[in-house]
Order: sequence, then structure tokens, then C-alpha cells
Amino acid sequence: MSVKSIFTQTHAPHQSRLVPGFDSMVNSGACSIGFIKGDYRQINALVTEDYTENDLWRVINLKGQKSGIEAYDSVAILGAIDDQHAGELAILQFGRMFDACVTDVIETNQFGLKRHLSSKQFNLSGSKPIQRWQLEKLQNVIAAETPQWDGISLVSHDGDTAKLLLDMQRNDDHSQLLSKFDGLPTLLSSLEVEEAHYDSIIVDYQHLEQLSAILHHAMDQFSKTGVKVINVTESKPFKHKKVLQIALTYDFDDGQNFTILFHKPDRFSKKISSADSLISWKILMNNRDITAAIQPNQGEGISIPVLAGRIMKLINQNSNRFKRLQAKKAEKAKALAEAENRVLEKQSLLASLKQEIESLQSELDNLAISKSKPTPEVTPEPAPEVTPEPTPVVTPEPAPEVTPEPAPEVTPEPAPEPTPEVTPEPAPEVTPEPAPEVTPEPAPEPTPEVTPEPTPEVTPELAPEVTPEPAPEVTPEPAPEVTPEELQNLSASDTSNPLYKSIIEGQVGVSLEILEQVRDEAEKNLEDPLLIPAVTELLNQIKVKESV
Repeated sequence: MSVKSIFTQTHAPHQSRLVPGFDSMVNSGACSIGFIKGDYRQINALVTEDYTENDLWRVINLKGQKSGIEAYDSVAILGAIDDQHAGELAILQFGRMFDACVTDVIETNQFGLKRHLSSKQFNLSGSKPIQRWQLEKLQNVIAAETPQWDGISLVSHDGDTAKLLLDMQRNDDHSQLLSKFDGLPTLLSSLEVEEAHYDSIIVDYQHLEQLSAILHHAMDQFSKTGVKVINVTESKPFKHKKVLQIALTYDFDDGQNFTILFHKPDRFSKKISSADSLISWKILMNNRDITAAIQPNQGEGISIPVLAGRIMKLINQNSNRFKRLQAKKAEKAKALAEAENRVLEKQSLLASLKQEIESLQSELDNLAISKSKPTPEVTPEPAPEVTPEPTPVVTPEPAPEVTPEPAPEVTPEPAPEPTPEVTPEPAPEVTPEPAPEVTPEPAPEPTPEVTPEPTPEVTPELAPEVTPEPAPEVTPEPAPEVTPEELQNLSASDTSNPLYKSIIEGQVGVSLEILEQVRDEAEKNLEDPLLIPAVTELLNQIKVKESV
């Protein structure tokens, strides 16, 4: 239960509020203003901003006058530094309404304050100041209704053990009835000084083991259908607050625990002898002190069977709820462990992802830096100048003078058929590399003129400039005439016929009428695509010759 859980807020920190009896707004300051309400009374309260869960509530009693009549009020404050600070806050926020002064400041936990406001006994008349002894009495109670027993029978709570246990659970501020016993070492280290106000078990130290066995047997008799005692542990004598003590613990099969603490009344004794008397001063059920619930009648003796019966009634009544709560705690602990494992896995995965992101980011940064740097200009090395070697000048030897002998008269033989003129396909234009200038050799002396055969016209490729030797003039023989009968016997597709080729290539003389006839025949038969342009070219040549 949170220390602030009993507080109901009406005004947040730094929020102005209208105070009855004043004409102006009053700023609340750095604290929350509200109230605490019980079943029979409600008081004003405020909580500072820097309170902690370890702080206690302070109840400030105010006294003043209203219309000449004494007035009282109580204000609860949480988070004050000290009593003076708490009084100043109470006067500032609530005391000015009736010109009050502080009469008392009382510390209390939230449970005791809530019990006081819900107590009909302490709130029968008006708004009286809260008394210190009332709050101290209500700080830690075993039950709202005082338990009363008649032997083993319950007199209070309508004789119903379930109602007694419910009353005890409602006033169990720290759920000690449902928390598992942590063992004797933890108990012994947390003990505080308490006085024995209730009936006690008195036994000699030498008979303590026998008492334990009797109590164990009595518990088994009263719990035939309920929980069973599975273990009994007796501690070694120990000293707490200079008093020698011994603890006796009973463990049950449902996980609950029952402990009786004995002490030796003589505080000056240094050891416990077998004849020394031991007196019980505290009885714990799990972690809750239930001494007041099972030994309420002072001055009366209590037998072991009666004590065992009272204990087992409470143990059996608390068993089911205890087991349910322990199962829930185990589930929560398991879920918490699994969640912690998942958190560790996620954290490791997150760390690996962060590392991968950092590596990728560094690569991106390096790439951006490399792109932002200007590319260095590379100056090509100058090509070495090559000086061409000079071409050696060859001086031709002078040819000896030869007196030509007179040539005998020779009747010229008919020249062979000239090589047909071939129109070469146009060669692709090639830019020739410039050739080095060559100094031509001096031509030899001219030889007797010989008429060479005509060579076909060929478009030569660009060659280096060379002064050609003059070719001897050759008188071509006249081309033979072709008769119409020979042309009629030719076929356009007969490309292997030499006469056909000669006509196309213009090497055979044909009259104009015959060529026109050949062209007409060629237009009818288009198997050879070269025939028509060839004949047309011949016609043009003949027409040019005739016109000349």
C-alpha cells in the first residue's frame, strides 16, 4: 500500500484556489492539496513535491477562534522536512482561516491514520484534535475487534474463525500472513525489544524438547483433514539485546510456518542451564506476530492442547489463500525471469544492430568523403618527338649511250582482244595515311615506241605521289560486230556466255538498233539486274560517239 494511497487530490501544485472567508485567490504553492477520508471523519491534507515512500504522515493539530468560539482542526502533511516545516505549511494553507496556531505534531503511518478516521470509537463527537495515544495504539493492530477465546472456542467475531482471520488480514498492513517465512537467521537478525504482555508458555530448558513433541502431537490431532507438520526445528541459544533466547519452528506441508520465541528472564546470565526456566514472548504465523490473537487473556494459564488448537485453526483457515498467493508469486517470478532473459537477448541484438549500423554509417561517410574530394588532373606525358631519318639520295648512274639499230619493217600482227572494261564497285572512302615524299629515280632513256593493249579503267586508291613512266601508245583493234541472230540466241540468265559478258562490258561493237533491241528484251526478262544499266550505258556511249 503506497504511503500516498489514502490521499485524494483537489488542487495540483501551483494551482490557485478560492479559500472561503477571503476575497482573493490564494496560490497553493509547491504542494498538492486535498483530503483524507475515513468512515467517520475527513481531514484536510497536503503532499509536497519531494516526498518519498519512506516518509511518514504528520498530523498537525491547530487551535484558533471563529466568531469568538474556540475552533480546532487537524491537518495531515506528507513530505515535510521536520515538525516545524509541517506546522508552517499547515498555517499557510489552512490556519489563516481562523487565525490558528499549532498545538501538536504527531507522526503516523498511513495505516494508523486511516484506521483512526474509520474508527467510530474515536470520532463520536465533532472535529476534536487527534490524540497522540490514539494514533500510537492504531499503528499496528492484530484485528479491529479484540479476539476473545473460551478454551478452544472463539467467543468474538461471532465464533467464526474465518471472520477472525479476515479481520486479521484486513489489518495485516504488510501482508505478513501471506508471506513465506524466511528462516530463523532472518528472524533473529530483525528482532526488536518487546515486552511480554500476554500469557506465556513457561518451560524448563531440559523439558523444551518434550514440550515441542507434545505441541507437535496436539497439532496433528487438530489437523487430521488439514495441513500437516513436516518438520520441527529448535535453534541454538542466542543472545538478543543482551537476553538469552531460543526459537522453536514448525514447518507445514503447504509452505506455512509457525514459530515460538522463548527467552530467559535473567539478562545478566551468560548461558542457559538445564534447570533454567524459559518464557515464550512472541508467536509468529509465517512472518506475522499473532501473539495477541491466540493469547489475549493476561493472568490466565494456557494449556498446550488449547494453544495447538487455536494455532491450527488459523493455519488451516489461511492455507488456501496462502497457496494461491505463493503460486501467483512463483508465476510472477518465472515470468519476471523470462522477461529478464528476453530483455538480455533484445539488448544483445540491439547492440549488434547498433554496431552494424555504425559500420555501415562509417562506410557511407567514407564514400561521401571520397566523392567530395576533387579528382586530381592527370597531365599526360608529352609524346617524344621522332625525327624521321632522311631518305638517302641515290644518284642514278648515267646510262651508256646506245646507237639504235634501224628496226626492220614488220607487218603488225592483229592485236589480241582487248581486256574488257570493268567498272569496279565503289570502294569505301578511306583516308589514306600521308606517305613520305619520295624523290623518284630518273627515268631511263625512252625505248622504241610500242603500242600496248588498252587496260581497263580502274579507279585506283590514293597512292603516294609518284611520277609514272609514260606508257607506250597502243592502237586498239576494232571490236567485232555482233549480228542480231547472235543476240537472239543469247539468254539474259546465261551469265557464263563470253559474248554476253562482252556486250555488257562494252567490249564488243554493237549497232544502236541492236542495243535498243537488247534493252527491250532485257526489260522483259529481269533475271539479271545488271543487264539493263549495262545496255543503257552502251547506248549512251554509242550515241555520244555518233554525235561526234
